[in-house]
Amino acid sequence: MDRLRIRHVRLLDVIHRRGSLGAAAKELALSQPAVTLMLRELEAVFGTSLVDRDVRGGRLTAAGLRALERLNAALSGLEHAIDSSRLAGLEPPLRLGCAQVVGISVLPGALAYLERDAGVMPMQIVEGEAIALLKDLVAGRLDCVVAWMDESVSAQHSLDLFDITPLWKGRMQVVAAVGHPLVQVRNVPMDALIAAAWLMPRPGSRTFAAFLKLFVQNGFAPPPVTVECASIHTGMNIVAVTAMLTMTPDAVAGHYARQGKIAILQGKAIDLGDTHASLICLRENRDLSALVRLKKALLETVKIGSRQPVTPAAIRRHGHTTGI
Repeated sequence: MDRLRIRHVRLLDVIHRRGSLGAAAKELALSQPAVTLMLRELEAVFGTSLVDRDVRGGRLTAAGLRALERLNAALSGLEHAIDSSRLAGLEPPLRLGCAQVVGISVLPGALAYLERDAGVMPMQIVEGEAIALLKDLVAGRLDCVVAWMDESVSAQHSLDLFDITPLWKGRMQVVAAVGHPLVQVRNVPMDALIAAAWLMPRPGSRTFAAFLKLFVQNGFAPPPVTVECASIHTGMNIVAVTAMLTMTPDAVAGHYARQGKIAILQGKAIDLGDTHASLICLRENRDLSALVRLKKALLETVKIGSRQPVTPAAIRRHGHTTGI
């Protein structure tokens, strides 16, 4: 390992992008024999073949792709370390990715906890869908992610990359405006759900996957989506004044139900089971001091939210409420 240089670390990425050792040599401003030697040295360190070479060029093996995933994170981490060292002694920001629901459930309380404990640390917050956020985490563009960990997410990545801390359980709910006729139905039938107009985020999101599951597990094809909307908050406000239905995490449903804007529909067919919201980071980053502080704040906030009813008194007493 001591023989490796930054160029070795970059080599797999360049070969993967350019498709041959010759093209990689041009980008790195090296001779092709020098690149071939670098690859041999890299493969000696990893103890396996990383690139398949033939007349059409060079393609990364399965082992090479796994190695590239880690090396890209290492390169991004190195760049972040260099940037952090230039901050003249200031604490570098923790780069946090989170699902939209986190912003109205546990995150405000966690920041309030940090503020009371030792002051809020510098932080960059990026909202997005779990699959995209984890991709950025693996690439080193984020330090940690708070998002749902379910089969649609875990299928995209090797879980041995991650350190995962479960925070709370939640489930998807079907919601409608408070005056919607289905609000009064104790067990909403599937034919009513099929006939309804739906507002949903785009395909590929976790919420859309839950929408498909709702119908498929009950033996039906899902109905067409009437309105596509990526924003939870915009979507909930539209549903509150229309006859459309939507699906949303229970923390979001509870937040808007307490405001009197929407109601949660009831029915056996609607129950999709629990999913864990988790704090996720790369294993090698789990001891970052800022990450350790955030984890403690999140766990304490979840603990308060799980034992404390959501009332004005609770908000005054703790300065926040998770709505979990």
